[in-house]
Amino acid sequence: FVMMTTFTTWTHYFKWDSAHSVNGIDQSNRKGKVDDCTLSDELERQTRSGNPLTEGVVWPTIAEMSLVGALGCGEYLLQMALDDISRRGTYDYVVLEATESARPFYEKFGFIRVGAVCKYGNEKDVVSENGEVQIVGYRHWTYANESEQRVDAHGAPSCMMARRIKRRSPESLGPNCLNCRKRTKPSFVDELAKYFVCEKPKIEPLNSNPSGRKRSMSGSSVTVERLAKKVKTVKQKRISTSTSSGRTSRTPSRLDEYDKSTKSRSRSNSNAVTSFRQRNSSISATGRTSINSSSSSSRAQASVTNATTSTLSPPRVKKETIGSTSNKTIPLRKQRIPTMYRSPKKQYYYNKVVVAKKGESTAGHTSKYYFVIHYDADTLHLRLIPLFLKGKFKGKREGRPKWKADVLERGNEDEKTYLKSMNVLFTNCSKWDIVQSYAVTKCASVKQESWDILC
Repeated sequence: FVMMTTFTTWTHYFKWDSAHSVNGIDQSNRKGKVDDCTLSDELERQTRSGNPLTEGVVWPTIAEMSLVGALGCGEYLLQMALDDISRRGTYDYVVLEATESARPFYEKFGFIRVGAVCKYGNEKDVVSENGEVQIVGYRHWTYANESEQRVDAHGAPSCMMARRIKRRSPESLGPNCLNCRKRTKPSFVDELAKYFVCEKPKIEPLNSNPSGRKRSMSGSSVTVERLAKKVKTVKQKRISTSTSSGRTSRTPSRLDEYDKSTKSRSRSNSNAVTSFRQRNSSISATGRTSINSSSSSSRAQASVTNATTSTLSPPRVKKETIGSTSNKTIPLRKQRIPTMYRSPKKQYYYNKVVVAKKGESTAGHTSKYYFVIHYDADTLHLRLIPLFLKGKFKGKREGRPKWKADVLERGNEDEKTYLKSMNVLFTNCSKWDIVQSYAVTKCASVKQESWDILC
């Protein structure tokens, strides 16, 4: 399916600008086809009108591909949509929001990356010259009065792409361009229409068989039968070698050798059991059987039975879960939260990021923010590991500070010495406040986790 509409924005301030620093385009490392401000300037000169709080600001000369979904036929759908937009004769440009992985697909159809910026907030704040509302990268599925937190929740600026499109004349005038009146290539839809089926073909049920006529074998059945014959002939073929006397002998396969060795082992074990029973019966016949001898015989018989079972049974393969990580490979794990009743009036510090309360002494602190690696709900004691700024996030949290913990590898030292080597604090809950944060990686390892602290 493909959905097309007229491009509409819902912000009080919007501008096409491929040179702005916050439009989401990495100017230092341009990947793919990027606009040199020529196309963005043309888009900015287009007329627009409307109210962003009601029906939106409508751009009548710009069409938008709002949704494209296909299984192997996306190129055909996109080409048909472009031809349909061109035949309408009302649009000069087509824009869409793409992902970074889908950019090469749209670039094959002439789309290039363009930048767009906007302002979010009330109309009075946007219009005022105080500079209170900053220009940010445009997020496509947003509204005018978005807060800063909601804008951050939408992720990085949208990857907007655009291309020019030629207006075609109506079908009665032929495939001529309305701008230059030159004859253009035939429409993709017109060429495809030559192969449209006017009448729906009659579909008969699979079990329908006219009386007096044998049902013909379908192509799939013939194929299955041929494959079955081929497999049968392959099974019958044996790899044969000739001996020095000229006699041909078949080379045993690994399965035959395994069966042969298994049979020989089972025969030897059965002989061992038989000889043991005969020896045991002879001992009982002479009347020299005692309790100790009977217990030892039972143990011996059990050992023979176990040996037989272990010989006949195939070796067991230890199953390992793909992607599983043992406790030895993780030097420091997050605390597992116990299942218990949580009072809404009480504050719990399990796996939280904390900061020292105002007025508390920060002597001995190595960082502003700490992560709770252990919390005792009964004694209200905490173990805190410091968090340090390690660059910035990419993707949905583009530009946000990344906080991580410096976790060392474990040695032969005890737990307390190991924690003190990483400047872990042993303190009480009354001295710390919980700050709002997001665990981005969401893993069990404290070393691999990254935090986005919203403070």
